[in-house]
Amino acid sequence: RRSRPPRQRGRRHTQARQDYGASTLRRGSREACSLEHTKTARKTLPNAEVSMPQVEHTSFCSRLCSSFVGVLIGLLLLPVGVVVIFKNEANQVCSTKAFTDMSAQTVELKGKCTFDDFNNKRAVHLACPVLENRTVWATDAGTAITVRDALKIVATTEMWQWKEEKHSATKDDSVGGGQTTTTCFCFHQAWSTSLTSLNSAHLQPGMVCGEGPADPASCVDSRPPYGARNPALRGADSTSGVGVFTSYSPKVSLGIGSVQFELTEQVRSIQGMRPLDAAVSDVQGWQRTGPRSFYQNAGLNGGFHATPQIGDRRLTLKLFTAESVSAVGAQSSVGGVGRLKAFAAGGSAVPPCDARRVQAYRAGIVDADAIFDDLQAEVDGMTVVFRILAFVILWLGFSLIGGPLSVTPHLFPFIGSWLAGLTRCIVGAIAFLCALSWWSLFTALAYLFYKPLLGLVLLAAAAAAAA
Repeated sequence: RRSRPPRQRGRRHTQARQDYGASTLRRGSREACSLEHTKTARKTLPNAEVSMPQVEHTSFCSRLCSSFVGVLIGLLLLPVGVVVIFKNEANQVCSTKAFTDMSAQTVELKGKCTFDDFNNKRAVHLACPVLENRTVWATDAGTAITVRDALKIVATTEMWQWKEEKHSATKDDSVGGGQTTTTCFCFHQAWSTSLTSLNSAHLQPGMVCGEGPADPASCVDSRPPYGARNPALRGADSTSGVGVFTSYSPKVSLGIGSVQFELTEQVRSIQGMRPLDAAVSDVQGWQRTGPRSFYQNAGLNGGFHATPQIGDRRLTLKLFTAESVSAVGAQSSVGGVGRLKAFAAGGSAVPPCDARRVQAYRAGIVDADAIFDDLQAEVDGMTVVFRILAFVILWLGFSLIGGPLSVTPHLFPFIGSWLAGLTRCIVGAIAFLCALSWWSLFTALAYLFYKPLLGLVLLAAAAAAAA
């Protein structure tokens, strides 16, 4: 067999190596380009076991595209803010009308606690003591603890577990208009009523804050061991899971000497119950640490750790009761015993309001006017909250619409960040004024439907401000 000439074989071998090197170079260039446009990139130091934290680089084009997406979101937020304004003002006016109408129709029961069939379907006000020698109790399903005279039991179960915190620091590139975000993670142990699942990737070397020079925080000393995890509890009650579990008395009898009224589901709506200081029985598998508190170690054998360990749980019971209950609602009856349900009140063509279903329950002796005043105060408070929310939605919408103007200055080298900050302030101020004008205008328009005189005054004020 004849062999190829050595010179020819060497030339072809050299050409093959060159082609391979060129293809490798092109592939590396493509990878570098793709990494440049990838939001998340994790870098590893050469010849080292420690990696840098998660680094996110966003190019100027990506930031500009995101700002235009923000414009679309802002355009959607503006009608949302307008709807919130109309719904909020309608709820305030219509609820007030319902309270006023129901208050005028409310019948005071004889002795404030005497059932009469004649009052069925009518709005009534009662103020009844909870019957003595009554069968009133609440039972916590997890512990099976039953407390006599308790209307409500709140069982809080916490577990000592690892908690994860994310720390990020963003820095604008001095040239190019890009942005680099460095992210790392901190861990600490704490009591919590919700289960926390640790991300094992965040426990990798270099991902814990303090292991890199550019980390936005430092917490290396509290780093959990690799592979650490919190116990996974699947239970849905106070002894098999974690959380806040509330139980109510299934029935509360009201009356003077005899049962006049009974509350069932309405017990959940009683506000203003007072704490009840009562003894509770032991809980199997748990160590008692107080009159109504218990502890269980991670081994689930009823022991007690002086220093909490991962998986330990503690259980606290809070008891609530009331000597009397006051309420307003529509009277009905079952088996000769009075019941209360929601009363339909309000509703009108002008202003356009649907009827509202009203009922309220308070612990203690509270007269009808005080209950209606309390209901009105709650609605007024929510109205203020949603007015502020509507304004914030409008302000955010206009700010997002002006977002591209805040991104463009980043193209200027070295001073781009400063110019962008100044532009953001200007855009925010203009957005504030636009939001204020829109909020005033549409609030006035909403009042034209529900409070015509006040609406005209607000429209005149808005027109004067615009002029």
